[in-house]
Amino acid sequence: MARLEVKYDGMLYVKGQTFYLKEKLKQMGFKWDPLLKSWYIKPEENKVDEYIKKLSEIAEVKIIYDVRKYQRFYDFLKSLNLGNLQYKALKE
Repeated sequence: MARLEVKYDGMLYVKGQTFYLKEKLKQMGFKWDPLLKSWYIKPEENKVDEYIKKLSEIAEVKIIYDVRKYQRFYDFLKSLNLGNLQYKALKE
C-alpha cells in the first residue's frame, strides 16, 4: 500500500508515493503543484473528512496539522477509527 503524507491547513496537500495514485487523485479533484511537488485541494470544511476517508482507502496516510488551529479536526478524525492513519501535530 502506498504511503501518503497529508497536510491540512485549510488546504489539503498530499505528498509521498503518489505516482500510481495520480489518476485517483485527479478524479477526487486534486491538482498537481510542481513547485511544491504536492497534490492539493481546497475542500469545503465539512468535506475534509470525506477526502481523508477516501485517501485512507487507497493508501497509508500520515496527517500533519497545526494543533493550535485544528484540534477539533484531529479529534474528529480520531473518532472515525480509520486504522491506517497516523498523526503529527505541528506546534510552531
